[in-house]
Amino acid sequence: MAKGLGWINVMGLVAIIAGAAYVALGPTAGPLGCPKLVNADPKDIKYTGAGACAAGACHGSPAPKEDGATRHNENVTWSKKDAHAKAFTDGDKKGLGSADSKKIADALKIADATKSERCLSCHGTSGLSIGEGVKRFAIPAALQDAASKFNVADGVSCDSCHGPASKYLPSHTTAGWTAGQRKALGSVKLYDTEGLYDTKNLKFRANDCISCHLKIDADMLTAGHPRLPFELNEFSDGNKTDKDEKWIHWRDKDKFYGGKVWAMGQTISLREAALAAAEYVKAKAPAAVMTASVEQVKAHGIMSQQIAAWVDAGAAAELSKALGAALKSSAEADFAALAKAADAVADKLNDKAIDQGAVETLLKNVAAEGEQLGASGFAGGEQFAYGLSSLYSTLIKDAAADAKKKDGIDALFDPLGDPGTYKKDDFVKAAKALAGTFAGGKSIPLP
Repeated sequence: MAKGLGWINVMGLVAIIAGAAYVALGPTAGPLGCPKLVNADPKDIKYTGAGACAAGACHGSPAPKEDGATRHNENVTWSKKDAHAKAFTDGDKKGLGSADSKKIADALKIADATKSERCLSCHGTSGLSIGEGVKRFAIPAALQDAASKFNVADGVSCDSCHGPASKYLPSHTTAGWTAGQRKALGSVKLYDTEGLYDTKNLKFRANDCISCHLKIDADMLTAGHPRLPFELNEFSDGNKTDKDEKWIHWRDKDKFYGGKVWAMGQTISLREAALAAAEYVKAKAPAAVMTASVEQVKAHGIMSQQIAAWVDAGAAAELSKALGAALKSSAEADFAALAKAADAVADKLNDKAIDQGAVETLLKNVAAEGEQLGASGFAGGEQFAYGLSSLYSTLIKDAAADAKKKDGIDALFDPLGDPGTYKKDDFVKAAKALAGTFAGGKSIPLP
């Protein structure tokens, strides 16, 4: 495994996006012109807590079962290996009771982070509104089941990602029920009427993660809150073999599906980077903030052009046109238009099949973008290094590891460093050398 491939599972692909940006969820309401939901937060459906899923016959089995749709030990894996289970825990370095959290809360004039809705909305089991845009909120008592096993100290648990369970909890244990409801209702109505959030829908999955991992306000970052890890494939890859990566508690469709997951993460990240930039323009943000924001747009834009070219020629043309206009004008309206174009690509990508050949093509073409991405700044170098890592790790599950390629990906991480130590010239040199080991790719210049 190439250097950095293990680290990315812990730290992920850091997306430098802050501010209150709109997030569209599948075919939902809002500025992107999609139909509006009636019940953005499932009406009369309660949150039951992780304890409701912990029975041995449900998701609390001590040992995994490899037959069937689930392994039955998901609750055990989550509680013992998943950092989400420690998002609240007092004393944990990243928990709300930690010294670091207190410093951030003090800077934000929050008296107690463990009781603040702003903090609990991501560090505790939370509600997810998908009406006018994704909004995480701490669960009020009225939305908790009277017999709930909800415990705020459980951190980010089952209801946070899968939706409030009081209605679907008894039904989803019936073989075929979830698949049947998904087919009959579609992802939006499944959530709206049953409370079950459809993480099998990649666009829904990306937005679910983004609602916390990318939507961190600028004042929180200034106060010292870290930018959070997000690389959708590394977070979603249920085929991991490394023992340190076994925190993932689900299985995806097939061994090459990771390429599509990576592509969705990139496309949704471009949408969010563009929306954040639009917000910054509107708020007349400082020049340094705008510069970093535009750099992020450019980085995801270069990647997304390659993805769009694979997905749909018409959508690719619209994306490139919008990207060029936004980078040229830095106008609020043009960034908003770019977000809409990225969202359109994501919609088409959701229905796009992927196989080994498609992943190989994406990998070659992304490898050809190293010089352009590396020269654009740290954000571009970061997207390149981790994009290659993710795509290559998808392929090596079914192909003999190529030492030269692994070493080439390895060589990217030393000059990448972090925003303060990024060695652009050295990175570009390493990226150019690597491109030759993935022959056949073609760069798409920025418009």
